[in-house]
Amino acid sequence: PRVYAEISRVKVFGERWYAKCRSDGYDPNNKTTFISDGSVGLRQLRSDHFPDARSVLDLYHVKRSLSNVLAQETVSEIVQKLCRGHTQEVFMRLQKIASCSPCIVRRSIQEVIQYLKNNSDGLKYHRTAIRGSGVVEKLVDNLVKRRFKRQGMSWSVKGANNLLALRSAHFDYLNKKKFSTLHTLTGT
Repeated sequence: PRVYAEISRVKVFGERWYAKCRSDGYDPNNKTTFISDGSVGLRQLRSDHFPDARSVLDLYHVKRSLSNVLAQETVSEIVQKLCRGHTQEVFMRLQKIASCSPCIVRRSIQEVIQYLKNNSDGLKYHRTAIRGSGVVEKLVDNLVKRRFKRQGMSWSVKGANNLLALRSAHFDYLNKKKFSTLHTLTGT
């Protein structure tokens, strides 16, 4: 796995990230899975640069959105239905819950429904074992958060991007070393 990190507007980030992917050997003709939290910017990035990639809405973010407005038991029921591919049942269930809820709760549930509808192409969990971006989230924690968010630190965008480039290159070096050792051990 290769790393690319940058602080910039989504459009600029997308263009540079796509160029990096191509230079690293990404072939748009190969099957690609695009896992995201479903934000507007990432949906646009996928549409612009990875239009043929299969979308997966990170299940962690789905659960978190549902947990903000529903009881845990209901969240578990809905997630099970999503994982079995029963998306329409999920939408009907959420609509029913919303219709029986007080106004303020109804609005919150409607927002979750809209979030899921906006990302409906990424709700196909039953067809893949890939359901989340936990590895990527952990990488962001290690690469960015732990270094940039220490007490008393502040960064200019240029300084942060320079350090991100350095940390990304170091991470890539460590991974290359680790995976070449793994290939040597397994004989591949």
